[in-house]
Amino acid sequence: MNIIRVILGILVSYIASATIAPPLIPTKVQAANPDHVQHIDHYAWLADNRYQDEIEQIIQKENRHTQHFLASEQALRQQLSNEITTRSQQRPIELYWSDNGYNYRRYNQGYHPVFERKSIQHSHWHLIVDGAQQAKNHAYYQLNIPVISPDNQLALIAEDIIGSENYQISLIHLDKSTTPETTLEVSNTNGEIVWGKNNRTFYYLQQAPETGNIIGLYRHIIGLPQSEDHLIYQQNSTNSHLSISLSSSGQYLILDLNKQDSSEIYTLDLMQSNPEITLFVPEKIGYEYYLDHHNDGFYIKSNHNNTEFELFYAKDKQAKWQTVYTPHKGSTLESFTLLKHWVIIKVRNHGVPELYYWSIPHHSKVEKILFPDPNYLVSILHGDGYDSAHLTLRYSALNVPQSIVKFDLHQRQWLDMPESGVHNTEAQHYQTEYLLIPVRDGISVPVTLIYKKSHFKKGKNPLLLTGYGAYGFSMQPVYGTAYRSLLDRGFVYAIAHVRGGGELGLAWHTQGSRQFKLNSIHDFIDVAQILQLKGYAAPDRTYALGESAGGLLVAAAVNQAPQLFRAVVLQVPFLDMLAALGNPMTKTDSEVAEWGDISQPEEYQYIKSYSPYENIQPQQYPSILIMTAQQDQRVPFWESLKYAAKIRQYNLADSAILLNIESNSGHSGRYGGASRQIRNITAYTFLLKADRIASQSHLIPRDTLIYNKEKQ
Repeated sequence: MNIIRVILGILVSYIASATIAPPLIPTKVQAANPDHVQHIDHYAWLADNRYQDEIEQIIQKENRHTQHFLASEQALRQQLSNEITTRSQQRPIELYWSDNGYNYRRYNQGYHPVFERKSIQHSHWHLIVDGAQQAKNHAYYQLNIPVISPDNQLALIAEDIIGSENYQISLIHLDKSTTPETTLEVSNTNGEIVWGKNNRTFYYLQQAPETGNIIGLYRHIIGLPQSEDHLIYQQNSTNSHLSISLSSSGQYLILDLNKQDSSEIYTLDLMQSNPEITLFVPEKIGYEYYLDHHNDGFYIKSNHNNTEFELFYAKDKQAKWQTVYTPHKGSTLESFTLLKHWVIIKVRNHGVPELYYWSIPHHSKVEKILFPDPNYLVSILHGDGYDSAHLTLRYSALNVPQSIVKFDLHQRQWLDMPESGVHNTEAQHYQTEYLLIPVRDGISVPVTLIYKKSHFKKGKNPLLLTGYGAYGFSMQPVYGTAYRSLLDRGFVYAIAHVRGGGELGLAWHTQGSRQFKLNSIHDFIDVAQILQLKGYAAPDRTYALGESAGGLLVAAAVNQAPQLFRAVVLQVPFLDMLAALGNPMTKTDSEVAEWGDISQPEEYQYIKSYSPYENIQPQQYPSILIMTAQQDQRVPFWESLKYAAKIRQYNLADSAILLNIESNSGHSGRYGGASRQIRNITAYTFLLKADRIASQSHLIPRDTLIYNKEKQ
């Protein structure tokens, strides 16, 4: 009966398409040998700007469908919002740091940050910029941290007012005015800024507004038109990710050209009156380099001797590199931080972050900072200035709210001790576990999970499983400001640290990328099955959530094992791999290194074998909520439009396929970190409704969705 219904639905859509849809415009993706394969996409018109008016109507209809589905849950949604907002307010709402004779602070006004400062000798705070005020005339607004000039008189702010991660840079004069005015200096940048030493120039990376590709490094003179800016370095391809930063010593601008498995570094000596860019280390395939400069010389993180990276030191550019730190077996050197008298390194040891430090130049005497929890998230803020021995850290764990703590490197003791889940009265109600789950090829996949002790009943609980598994990114055990609401309603929350991430080092990433990507998807499926067998989830109450490349992971897993999940949420998901990798505007070396090259027949077939959009087939799908954004430059919204259309065409189950498309929003949402909370409120409302009712019926009749069916 279901098959007959699908066939009839497709026939109806074909007949209707002649009057309600634009003509079919197939997308053709060809491999290196044109005779080998030709990929035709029957929903390509949903990505064609020539049909923008009709596509906009579809977006509005999709959003109304989703609102209609969730309309019965308004009380639940408001309750979730209140709970999550209350927890957010319990976190540190102010961040303090010192630099160059001034104290600074950041706090939020609604969804936007406010930045203020005061001199060390005074007690009155002066406004630098009010993000909430700046946002008033924009439907979308993102503000980066202000960059202060060397003489402390000027500030530069980078603002994204569209959602495309394309920033304009404006100037603020830091006087005693209560309402500082901004003056636009340059547009179309990636938001990174480095001041020149003369306080009249700054450096920025210009990018193409249509694609976001970096054009080059420019020097701008305050007050002059952008057309007169001087090109320092021109980017001749789209295959590198360019980034600029100021060295810890303040002497050098560092230009990084990073690819997926290689890098190249240039420096610009800002102390020179007419600085010129020079090559510090050339590109060599397979080798990565990360550079900083200290008053005593250069420090370089590299994998040219060790796949898990080492830290090197060189007195100057011509000097031979000396090894100053090599991680132990099973550990990976992730990053390093330089203070005036100290080196701090972050190491990931069997998936857990660790911090070590030593005083310069005594790198043979390495000390370790001990933390109270077995697995946690820690990041270095070093907010007391370059000259300080006080290290400022942001710390949290699955059962520990985010907190700002300080460690005295000189005294080797905590000034503000991190709170432990063991001693946290509220946290004692929750159980955290770190499991190693053996999967189909014998590899053990780490899984971090948490649940409320009083609500746990073996084999009976709903489970929300999430994962990422791409780009070597490590999913962190972040405190559940949002997901705590699920735990209090009986959910188990689990993170599957599947291959493709960086939790267990470079090899862990390699084993889940390119020709091994299926490992990530199989890991996620196997973890879900074994968590059910171990009693952490009821088989009919298992859910999944994935964001961006994690959306690809979840959607691909659903194609292969739809019976595992009752409902899933895909947030700004990467779904249409062949279209993305076949588009010369988005096909970069770094993306090819991560996923593969579809111009090669074997790689084309491999990617096609798991790409979520390509592998939709007639079967019973769980309920799916897809959340995307119209200004998303990383994963365009039309991928989700096409995916939803095709899922509905082939779905044999009476499950809801819903699509929510945010206007005036980008990949990260409209409000920075708050956007994830807003998205999760919608996601959790959907999941809790799915968990409450035994089966989903189509709230949207099929005949109202024919504009999304295949056209002929």
